[in-house]
Amino acid sequence: MRTTVSLLLTSALVTAAQSTTSTLFKDLDDIIERDVAIVGGGSAGTYCAISLQDQGKSVIVIEKEPRLGGHVETYVDPATGIAMDYGVALFDNTPAVNDYFARFHIPLVKISAFNISWFSYDFRTGKAVAPSYNPSREEVLAAFATYFTQHARYPGLERGIFLPSPVPEDLYMPFWRFVEKYKIQAAVPTMSFRALPRHMVVGVLTSNVLTPANHTVIELYRRAEAELSSTSSLFLSSEVLYAYREPTNTTEKNRITLLVHTHTPTETKLSLIHAKKLLIAIPPKPSLLDPWLRLTPDELSVFTRYINTGMYVGIVNGTRFPPTAGILNLAPNHTMYSFPYLPDMYNLIPARVPGLMLATYGTLQTPDPYPMSEAAVRQHMLEDIRRIQRENPDRYPGTEEPAFVAFAGHAPYILQVSGEDIKNGFYERLYALQGQMNTFWIGAAWAGDISGEIWKVARGVVLPMLVGEL
Repeated sequence: MRTTVSLLLTSALVTAAQSTTSTLFKDLDDIIERDVAIVGGGSAGTYCAISLQDQGKSVIVIEKEPRLGGHVETYVDPATGIAMDYGVALFDNTPAVNDYFARFHIPLVKISAFNISWFSYDFRTGKAVAPSYNPSREEVLAAFATYFTQHARYPGLERGIFLPSPVPEDLYMPFWRFVEKYKIQAAVPTMSFRALPRHMVVGVLTSNVLTPANHTVIELYRRAEAELSSTSSLFLSSEVLYAYREPTNTTEKNRITLLVHTHTPTETKLSLIHAKKLLIAIPPKPSLLDPWLRLTPDELSVFTRYINTGMYVGIVNGTRFPPTAGILNLAPNHTMYSFPYLPDMYNLIPARVPGLMLATYGTLQTPDPYPMSEAAVRQHMLEDIRRIQRENPDRYPGTEEPAFVAFAGHAPYILQVSGEDIKNGFYERLYALQGQMNTFWIGAAWAGDISGEIWKVARGVVLPMLVGEL
């Protein structure tokens, strides 16, 4: 059935691509022409849309959610009016970050040192445990200095994920072997327990990480949304039903045709979009692309190699934990570092409003883009908190019950491949896809799960290639 539908849609879209007045689509609400069609309005897609418009190119962004921003989540406490980010909240101090926020006149400040007293529990039992390995701050900083000395040997990592050929063993060996080889064990607990990307951890330790002065990252996307809407360059609550892509060597002016469905409480419409180039800014997992995009053999052979984790975040009240207490999940005898068993929470840390805690939950790696249901994650997190309360009544007295005031799922998260794939030139094949079938790609898979890195790769690598072919 799907094959028949695909053939019919392909035939119709090919015909429509040749004429914007095709009678096959006489009932469409919109027929739109743009230089670039962008699928995905998260960190990557929004940045690229604004950058392209600033260069005088016309764009259209198709985003399935009713807002831009992707993993950006901001909660405003109704009692105090205090805003707090519980999704994307921290940014590395780089020109790409500073320039982008300045573009929208949003001031950034360096984060202040965390005033947190850490308590460790085995979340499976709720009982207090002691860290099996607790290096000093000096040892941690020295280990990170060694780590970044090795990182500096590969300047291609400053531009994205450009690796030497052949790939050195250091870049595909298991990370635990890398740790032992360079004796950087002291960095590992900080990398893991803070649930931050490795190269941002030193920024946190040295207070060289940025956040919006008003603690509302979402404001960046509200302003971008207003700007894109003012030029009729944004479809929210919209999904691509089908895409037709001309081969790269085509002489057609419009090489991309998209059939887009928009569904809001006040509007339902079908639109046909013609574009010179397609920029895909969503995770390149075949299960997310296959419903609307026919992948080439090269694309399929690369994207099927990805595995990912699930990351889930929430703000919880009723924990009974002190306002400066951070709660770490440790599993004694699991590893040298007492890493927690996953899936489970990594930690809970105090939020900006006393009585609220920011909770972070992770899963094991899997090919499934959505490893767990959000309902199951929420239940597991609340059970952990109740277990700690129950096992430590003297430390956490009271009758308050934990409950979420905000929650968000960030899956798929941290797209990675095996060491064997890296050794065999995976990332070289990944970047070679840029421009094929008049299609470009951007997002965490090409840069890492940090907005600043995504923006750096977009403006330094992907957008120059794309604009050069318009």
